[in-house]
Amino acid sequence: MGIILRNPRSYRRCGRVRIRYSTVLEQPNRKLQDIQDREAANQRESIARLNNDTARLQAENLELQRVMLPRRLSIIGFNEAPKAPSQFAGIRAFAGTEAWIQVAPDDEAQTLANDIVFMLTWAGWKSRYIDESISHVPSRQLSEGIRVLTPNIEAAPHTKPNDPQASLGRAGDALASAFTNAGLGIRDIPVSHAYLLNRHDPLSMLPYFDPPLTGVFIEVGPRPIAMTLKLMERDRRSARAR
Repeated sequence: MGIILRNPRSYRRCGRVRIRYSTVLEQPNRKLQDIQDREAANQRESIARLNNDTARLQAENLELQRVMLPRRLSIIGFNEAPKAPSQFAGIRAFAGTEAWIQVAPDDEAQTLANDIVFMLTWAGWKSRYIDESISHVPSRQLSEGIRVLTPNIEAAPHTKPNDPQASLGRAGDALASAFTNAGLGIRDIPVSHAYLLNRHDPLSMLPYFDPPLTGVFIEVGPRPIAMTLKLMERDRRSARAR
């Protein structure tokens, strides 16, 4: 049996009742929608974080693969001109400079040292290999990577631009820059050039020369695997702190 409402006010009242019922039903629907929106936002954030972690791990794996490869200078080009001549062009201004080279007891490091001697000879430098009997630092204890040392300018009796020790300092700067250009730094850290005080300290791992160093000293250490891993861990901590 149907009900017929003939009074127009009844339509309005029924309309208001329907509106009130509709409002009551909309409130739980709105709360449910808010919960679903928050869950969707959290899922998107989790997916983005996982994607970032995956990309970071892939980049780290590629970097470790590169670090594990033998270090070589681009002396012979494959399908392109060799890069080493342009990378080491700056050291030709210091032709005649002596280079004293100490190498870690490692086949890979020795091969790299041979490449370095080739480029130094190309630039007109005079190279010689030395060992711990000259530097007083055991070759097996050389730091990872490449390091360049020259006599301390401040200890020199004269610091004029043409002073031999000042010239060696500039040659050391140029050589460290060439090594960095050749990709021999550690990640974004360039190959360092430091001035040697040449003080005998058995507790330090710094070389000591007697008679004093008269050239640019080059340490060719092992591949920088451990140092690379430490820098990766530093970057992970920094990323988690952000």
